Amino acid sequence: MPAPSPSLPIAPLLPRVLAAARTHPVVVSAPTGSGKSTCVPSVLTALGRVLVIEPRRVACRALAVRVAELRGCAAGTDVGWIVRDERRVARDAAITFVTPGVALRIVQSGDIDAFGAVVLDEFHERAFDTDLLLCLLQERRVPGGGGAALVVMSATIEGERVAEHLGGVHLAGEGRTYPIEVRWRPGEATAPTKRGLEERLIAALESCDRDPGDVLVFLPGKAEIARLAQALDARGGGRWDVATLHGAMSVRDQGDVLRPRGEGRGGAGRRRVVLATNVAETSLTIPGVGVVIDSGLVRGMVYRAGRGYLSLLPIARDSAEQRAGRAGRLGPGVCVRLWSEAAPLSEVTVPEIHRGSLVSLTLSALACSPRGMELPWLDRPKSFAVAAAMAELTALGCVRDGVITEAGVRLFSLPLDVGLARLLVEGDMEPGLAEPSLLLAAALSADRPLFRRAERGGFGGYDAPQRVAPEDDLRAAGCDAVALIAAVREGDAGRHGLDGKALSEARAAAGRFRKLGFGDLSWTGAVPRRSLAELLLRVWPGCAHVRRDQKKRRFTWAADGSEMELDGDSAVRAGDTEAVLILDSRAVAVQQQRPGSGLLITAAMPVPIAWLAAAGLGEVVAGKPELGDDGLRVTVSQVYAGRALASREEIPRGEVARVAIRDLVLAGRIMEEEGLLAALEERYQRASLAALLAQEGPLPALSDFVLARLTELGLESWDDLALLNPEDLLPAPPSDEVAAQLERRFPRTLNTGDAAYEIEYRVSERRAIFHQVRGVRKLPPSPTHLPALTGFRLSWEHKNRVQPIAGRG
Repeated sequence: MPAPSPSLPIAPLLPRVLAAARTHPVVVSAPTGSGKSTCVPSVLTALGRVLVIEPRRVACRALAVRVAELRGCAAGTDVGWIVRDERRVARDAAITFVTPGVALRIVQSGDIDAFGAVVLDEFHERAFDTDLLLCLLQERRVPGGGGAALVVMSATIEGERVAEHLGGVHLAGEGRTYPIEVRWRPGEATAPTKRGLEERLIAALESCDRDPGDVLVFLPGKAEIARLAQALDARGGGRWDVATLHGAMSVRDQGDVLRPRGEGRGGAGRRRVVLATNVAETSLTIPGVGVVIDSGLVRGMVYRAGRGYLSLLPIARDSAEQRAGRAGRLGPGVCVRLWSEAAPLSEVTVPEIHRGSLVSLTLSALACSPRGMELPWLDRPKSFAVAAAMAELTALGCVRDGVITEAGVRLFSLPLDVGLARLLVEGDMEPGLAEPSLLLAAALSADRPLFRRAERGGFGGYDAPQRVAPEDDLRAAGCDAVALIAAVREGDAGRHGLDGKALSEARAAAGRFRKLGFGDLSWTGAVPRRSLAELLLRVWPGCAHVRRDQKKRRFTWAADGSEMELDGDSAVRAGDTEAVLILDSRAVAVQQQRPGSGLLITAAMPVPIAWLAAAGLGEVVAGKPELGDDGLRVTVSQVYAGRALASREEIPRGEVARVAIRDLVLAGRIMEEEGLLAALEERYQRASLAALLAQEGPLPALSDFVLARLTELGLESWDDLALLNPEDLLPAPPSDEVAAQLERRFPRTLNTGDAAYEIEYRVSERRAIFHQVRGVRKLPPSPTHLPALTGFRLSWEHKNRVQPIAGRG
């Protein structure tokens, strides 16, 4: 193996890394550009085959190519990579670069035992999978050095803390960076924002015209990269040599960006401008960069009402420093930040384990370790979040009694999130749905929308792009599910207004699913919409949303716990449907939010309300009971998100009957002549005071007490009421001794000479109300006349007016 270049800052540290890794976990912290990602894996080959885990596909490919070059071998042979849809590495390769998802499956299968060392790179990003991998790799190590050596690396890692957690050694390396001048260009906004982003980026680029070096621009995603590239071509007149860098690019295209170009200016005197996502923050070295322009934005998941939504988010300060450092690799550099120095950014990127739903993480942990979520986490997940994830996985059939099921293991084995994996698996078992569910899962698994954004439209309805002929509009039927299935099955990017790269990605996913045994290529005909809707409701219980009409024909869509709006990119026509099943959605950045939740439905399936009712959604709610000549009747409704899906009038039985009779009792409409309600309220009040006197727990609310009593008595219908008498429904009377104590401590009446009062005790509120029933007194009773009601708030009621008493409570 060729020795690493002594000019690299990491070189002096390498012998210590190798020596320490033989017996202990090692944490290496060294600045970006020190050479750790390319040199450390090669040094560790002295311990056996090396597995290097990188957070992104683009880093896996680029680093493998670079390390292979340094070791004098062809990329994809003794040094290679395994990422989604791509495996380019020899069976017994010395160094294999993988993404975290691939690494988890290597650990779960036991193939990890073939490696002598594992490197967990860029650990500071703290994604779900990397936190879990740290636990699993730590769990597999044997004290004293048994098992694969473990090296954790990052430029900004809390080295001492991680090393202490692992019982390992922290080694800090030196970097080679130059001073960086930070310039702030906030425009009208203090915090990072997408508003006017392209214009502000072009202005920032023009302001750096005299600064040396190429320019690296950080953008939140591929869509923003494409729009800015188009704007630069239109505005620059060939002035800039524009390149792009993101995770979906081919190895050849990545190589063009990462290959040294000599001088900082492009060919023919043009300056190179590299438009990149956050893949360029770490690991990758882009030669020639002297200027960084940072939008301050990143795409990430936000969680509302237990559901995750992709949104534009401001970066944290540690990420901003990482990005700025890219400008100081060759010499003094410049970083232009499109926000104010006073922007309220978080200091550090919060670990994903503390930011959202733990469903996928919990499934992975259960699949990879018998300890499940009891693994030795660097930052323990919140107990309530774990409980919620276990409950959801149990409902999905992935977990039973806290243990992963065969269905759960199968879902984990699929390269999809839990929801799409379940759609694929369960759809494959339904007649006529194997192929439609595969195509839909493939479409939804793409990293970008399949259909190009509409040229018109906005919140609340679909407008077809003008360049698509009406007869070629796959979304004309108003259903995104049908349109997405058709797009993957037979779509043409140009004719049907599709994103070519997204279409290729979706079809690659469909091919991958077929290799796993899913799908049915013999399927022909129309999508069975009713069957597909029933499948979606079963695999995604929270996907159903019902329409709520707002002013000016604005509609929102509600489920229990969330409310959303329909984005212009959806084919669904809001005014023509009463309910939708949400297939995909996004959150709007804070600065873009309209009034409401800021959650937008980007793809949905319209369904009739009757389909939701038939699926059993919602809860049964009994309306106001009605007594007639033929007995008791109630209107029973099936209610979901505050909307009645179906209603029917019926003679109630069971719980519905008991609730209706309870309501009639409390309304004074049952056994009126016997004075049931007055007796019930009086007896309940004294029983509550007796419980207070005995320092027992409080009685249930009166309505709950009556319902429980009816249940104890076995009442099943209106006819059963004829078998009861008023005393059956009353609390047991207190003993004579207790009754005497109650009269002394909690008198029922008070007479002060100039007024007489009846005292009402609301025990649950610790409140006593003196109702003046006689007398000429026009003021509250004097405190000297009041009984000692310790712990009670006292009020005086006279002629329907209530006011507090400053008394002896």
